[in-house]
Amino acid sequence: MRRMSLSRTIVGLLLFCFGGIVLASEGDELRERAKALRKEAAVLAERGNKEQAERLTKEAAQLLEAAERLERKATEAHDLAAQLLERAAAMEREVQEGKRRLAAAMHKAHGKEQGGGVVQELRAEIERLRAEVKELRQRLEKR
Repeated sequence: MRRMSLSRTIVGLLLFCFGGIVLASEGDELRERAKALRKEAAVLAERGNKEQAERLTKEAAQLLEAAERLERKATEAHDLAAQLLERAAAMEREVQEGKRRLAAAMHKAHGKEQGGGVVQELRAEIERLRAEVKELRQRLEKR
């Protein structure tokens, strides 16, 4: 179950990383379009089309604002990806620690079954008593 959630976290992390890259490239495209609009606005202003020049200048400003928003989102996605990576690493450490504790507990339990102190003494006593009972049976059979 933990492994599945770890896999999902990693997949989510990859999606956020690639999403951040896409957002950053879209931001660059918007900046390029804004630059082209400003140039066109300057040409229109020189020709006397001030209304169209103002409209293009406003549109360029809106594109730059949109590019900044995308850049912020890309930064947020990157930060979130870093947090997810950190969380995935912590989960992996927890899983490894859990495995280590489980192995130690199993080894301890298995060790007790095979001869831990009191248990070993009891088994030896049982074997001694079995041997004594067997000897007594044999004596009875001989009589």
